[in-house]
Amino acid sequence: MRAGWLRTVRRAHRRIAQGLEIDVPVLVCCSTASGPYDRWHPDLGTTDSVLGVEHMVARAPGLGPDVTIVQIPDGVHDLALSGPVARQRFFDEMFAWTAARVRPEPGAGRDAGTSDSMQPH
Repeated sequence: MRAGWLRTVRRAHRRIAQGLEIDVPVLVCCSTASGPYDRWHPDLGTTDSVLGVEHMVARAPGLGPDVTIVQIPDGVHDLALSGPVARQRFFDEMFAWTAARVRPEPGAGRDAGTSDSMQPH
């Protein structure tokens, strides 16, 4: 870990704690529990041992006016690397939220931005 990286992370955490004004829908997914980050523990495979879940949940509403918080039981810090059940729940939640909240730009579609040579025949 380099000092510059740590300084950047700490600055970003301070900005988030002060609140942001993100003007698009935001999805915050995290585990339901944090574990100690400074040592091995038996729940390492089912908790976030990098960030404090309580802080994420408390600060998420300050990201913007439209924030959805989803907590994933038995999730680890990188939810996509969680065990099979938690990982599937994370992907299910993420895809459902995206389908419900994210609308494509008008005119965006299968043919947008592609040439005829890139279309399947």
